Amino acid sequence: VELFHYLKDKDYEGPGEFVQDFYYYDFKKKKIVNSTKVNKDYAGVLHGHYLKKIGDQVLEEGYFYKGMKHGRWVEYNRYDILQDKRKYWKGWAKESMMSYYDHDKTILKEVIPVHYGEKNGEYYAFHENGNIAVTGQYKFGHKVGLWKEFYANKRIKREVVYPDDPFDFNTDPIIMREWGEGGNLL
Repeated sequence: VELFHYLKDKDYEGPGEFVQDFYYYDFKKKKIVNSTKVNKDYAGVLHGHYLKKIGDQVLEEGYFYKGMKHGRWVEYNRYDILQDKRKYWKGWAKESMMSYYDHDKTILKEVIPVHYGEKNGEYYAFHENGNIAVTGQYKFGHKVGLWKEFYANKRIKREVVYPDDPFDFNTDPIIMREWGEGGNLL
């Protein structure tokens, strides 16, 4: 059984441009869906307390804020043993280090993903106009995989590939491609 609350049509807000996970109840499919592709006509955006259980046994519990995980989330197995416990802030990992361009914290500058005290997850940096500046992945405190840099006008600037193994210290990152501000491949 899943117990949850959702926003009414008049309060509907779709996922933001940089939302990683967005949860809603699909009235057509009759189930909760995690997707940023939402058909507003069939979506009830989850908002408030969420509880998943079998009989009296709680399997998962937490809160949603306009479709995003917010606050403390816990998962248990069927034997009431804690499997996972995480904290979120409007969809981002709570431990993540966030910096802003302004004092009122309205213009996001950077999100460094932190889980259990170590950089781990999807990294984002933004230009002052709100467009993405850099995106990439951290694993065990090291950059891994493809990192992309963008100009303020949303055009791609550079693609850099880091080793997939975070502990491969013998392989240097490689600039795969680089573009000028006009979009021409350098």
